[in-house]
Order: sequence, then C-alpha cells, then structure tokens
Amino acid sequence: MKIDKIRLPKLVEEDPGFPAVQKALSHQKKIWSGGRLTVSALPFNLNFVRSLQLEHRRGRLVRGYDLIERNLQNQARGMQQVDEKSGQVRGQRISRLVIISNDGADRYLRKVESLLEEHRDRTLGIMIDIDSEKLGQLFFGEGKSVKILMVEHKESVSAVLLTLAKSEQIDLPKKEKQND
Repeated sequence: MKIDKIRLPKLVEEDPGFPAVQKALSHQKKIWSGGRLTVSALPFNLNFVRSLQLEHRRGRLVRGYDLIERNLQNQARGMQQVDEKSGQVRGQRISRLVIISNDGADRYLRKVESLLEEHRDRTLGIMIDIDSEKLGQLFFGEGKSVKILMVEHKESVSAVLLTLAKSEQIDLPKKEKQND
C-alpha cells in the first residue's frame, strides 16, 4: 500500500510535519513472509511509544485481536447506518492505527492481514520493531504480552502520527578509527 495514496486524518495532512510523517510511514514491509499486504515498518521509537502510552491512559487503546475486530465491525455498521440515513457516502480517511509487534506467527499475521484488508479504508497497519513481551510490558506491566493494539479516535491517531514528524531517527556519528 503506497503511503502517498492513503488519506491520513486532516489534522495530520494540514500540519507542517506531514511530509516527515509520510516519510516515516513510507518504510514498508510485508505483514508476513507470504503476505499480500504491506504495512509501515517503524524502528522502536521512544517518542512514538510515549504517545501510545498517553493514549492508553486516555482509554483510547484497544488490546487484542478479538476486541479490535469487534470494535472495527461495530464502527463499520455505525458508519453504514449514518451513510444510509444521510444519503451520502463519506470520504475514506484513516481513523484507526493498528500497531503490531514484530514477533507474530505467520498464521496469526494472516488473520491480522485479513482484518486490515477488510477495514483498509480507515485503518493503517504499523509494525513496530519490538517483540510482544516488551510491548506488553510498556503498557500493562511485567509478564504481559501484546501482539496487537489499536488506537481509536481520529484526534488520538493524529497525535500519535504527528510524533513521527518530531522524532525521526537520528544516526549517531560513528567513531573514527584511531591510528596507533
């Protein structure tokens, strides 16, 4: 999925950091080795994780595949009902971020791929370079594992994405070899 073809939330697209967000999200990888779908691949980034932790404290993170699937289905039904009542179809924009750890089994990631494909008009998948044990510990404490999280609410999605503009990876200068 080409990131320049995806309509991100208006708050992101109107922000001066939008090009940096697009650049950060442009690093893509297949969700699993035999997959069709690509997701954005992000290195572990402390500012990004802190923004996710803030949204967790606000109650805007959904944990676990089953809850995420139910949440997305309910949202789709609600949007369809509103569209039918109004007689207009709304434009498609990303309003949910699905955060995936880097250690899911292919079978599990195939399920996630199907979910993302089904709801591709409003979800953006991001695989972060951290395993499920470490990801779970950051949000739920020692011994808690998390393979998938979802950020809901477009304002929260915008806030999380905009941290990518402020926290691009910086390469540290390499030590020069000293001649003895």
